[in-house]
Amino acid sequence: LDLFQAKDKSDAVGLPLMDNFLDESQAAIKGAVVATMKGKWQPGHKLTAKSAIGGGDATTLELDFSLTDSEGGPYVQVRIAPPRNVIEEP
Repeated sequence: LDLFQAKDKSDAVGLPLMDNFLDESQAAIKGAVVATMKGKWQPGHKLTAKSAIGGGDATTLELDFSLTDSEGGPYVQVRIAPPRNVIEEP
């Protein structure tokens, strides 16, 4: 929720996914969504993508995709692992 600057889960659900990632990562994300819908995405496989959420510097994020059923039919659930804080030595 912090990543998307959302107050609660309802503020983050339904946000346009692609708008939050750099152009260089969008084709890979789209491919992962399509592969997940076709049942070809391996569970537990992570996709590394770059995002500039919040307008700051690009952040590398790990995405996990899974096919989930809902009242309206199947959909792809995307989970974003918390960004890793890399400590740089002087």
